[in-house]
Amino acid sequence: MNGYDELSSPRGEDGRIQVTPGMMDLRLVLDRKILILGEILRADGSPITGFQVNGVPLADDEGRLLMILPREEMLRLQLSAPGFKPVQRTVAAQEVEQVDLGTITLVPEG
Repeated sequence: MNGYDELSSPRGEDGRIQVTPGMMDLRLVLDRKILILGEILRADGSPITGFQVNGVPLADDEGRLLMILPREEMLRLQLSAPGFKPVQRTVAAQEVEQVDLGTITLVPEG
């Protein structure tokens, strides 16, 4: 135990965490996150509606990628979809809030 009350979810119906007199020290830790944007398409321009980023399944009817990840100096992303060759991207993300990967075209396997 570190001597702090750890709050993993908001308290109260309105989502607020109440701090009252007499409480021990309060430590607020904010994780640095980055927003990853992009569009996953086939070679003919049609969207790939189900894909994975670093093994996390995502789906969007228009092939849009919208994902929040922990911010690291370098992010290594692997984008894949069933029947397509995976694509890798490395993003320098230390000082930015979001990265737009633009259009990523996946090529069929084989």
